[in-house]
Amino acid sequence: NMTVTVAFVNILIKYISNNQTVEQSFIYYLGVFLVLDLALYFWHRLNHVSAFLWRFHKVHHLDSLLSTTTAFRFHPMEIILSPLFKIIFIWVFSIPLEIIIIHSAIVNFFSMYEHSNINLPNWAEKIVSIIFITPNIHKIHHSPTRKETDSNYGTIFTIWDRLFKTFNSSKHSGAFGIKGKVKTEDHFKKLFWCYKDLT
Repeated sequence: NMTVTVAFVNILIKYISNNQTVEQSFIYYLGVFLVLDLALYFWHRLNHVSAFLWRFHKVHHLDSLLSTTTAFRFHPMEIILSPLFKIIFIWVFSIPLEIIIIHSAIVNFFSMYEHSNINLPNWAEKIVSIIFITPNIHKIHHSPTRKETDSNYGTIFTIWDRLFKTFNSSKHSGAFGIKGKVKTEDHFKKLFWCYKDLT
């Protein structure tokens, strides 16, 4: 996946993005940053709604024990399709390369953080989760119960889930993964070809 990302994603984004350095206001940069983050929310949600995309995305949901490594567990096809989806927004809104890089860096940080086993104190959780995704919020997204899995799609902000009615603040049961006979240790070939029994 790291090879695919370096060889394909970064080159593609650099090619399609606006490489001209143009002085813009802070509001502009904040606006295009939020547009890019909104695109990521919809892409994540689409991966759960579309049966075709779910076959690839469910590889990310197989882990029965959430850890930082889960943040890197994606099917290579999803890694290729994800930037292709973002390119639409990058092209329409002429999002500068520096914003793409900054957003990607922050997304990677939050992705590792929210998949970690770090627990914030209750008082901090209540404050931080008003705006930002926390590990406790994202744990619900990795629940074996599909209704809970189909919630909390955000990566950085909770605002998109709150705005589009997909926010779930219920207490997590402590179980992760996907219901069925699937195991995290399933053969690489089985995962790569997305066998239908990986439900």
